Amino acid sequence: MIWRKNSLQDVLNFQHLVTTMKFSRIFLIILAFILSGCNSYRYRGMGEAEFSDSAAANRVISLKVSSHAQLGLQYINEFERSLESALLDTGFNDVQKGIKMQGSSVDVSITHDRDMNIGMFVLYMISLTAISATGDNILSFDVSYYNDGKIVRTASYDGSYVDYVSVYFPTALFMGASSSDLIRMIAGDLA
Repeated sequence: MIWRKNSLQDVLNFQHLVTTMKFSRIFLIILAFILSGCNSYRYRGMGEAEFSDSAAANRVISLKVSSHAQLGLQYINEFERSLESALLDTGFNDVQKGIKMQGSSVDVSITHDRDMNIGMFVLYMISLTAISATGDNILSFDVSYYNDGKIVRTASYDGSYVDYVSVYFPTALFMGASSSDLIRMIAGDLA
């Protein structure tokens, strides 16, 4: 077996290399967390209801929610669950799925329109995504109220929110709420 004169130095260099690699991994993990992109939302509210002539206390209601594919099935399902919960909180005894031929039913159709703020997008690109890009969003709700399978009235509601997007920096997190919080706020106002 041949022993080199600098074997102790080689061991120390190897330990230094291993320690440096550990710190490099930790640094890369922290850097990936810091530079991860995100979205957040700021809800602006919904217009006033056109009518409020019926009491919800001790009633059963059926609910159907539909939308264009652009909102995504995940968000529609989450919105429907949040709307059911909000309706129960307003005093309904039970919320069932679908339009029923007996009793009260509500059909909610959602459309979404988004307008990108070009000035903020240019600033977003110049800042290398450190400043969040923004977009104005309008949600339109067409609500049909049924009684025993027949439409008794319809109403339209408009809600709006701003979305903030940042790809490499988490700056959007400081601007608004999460998508789940946004959906709960919208469903609460609609109920």
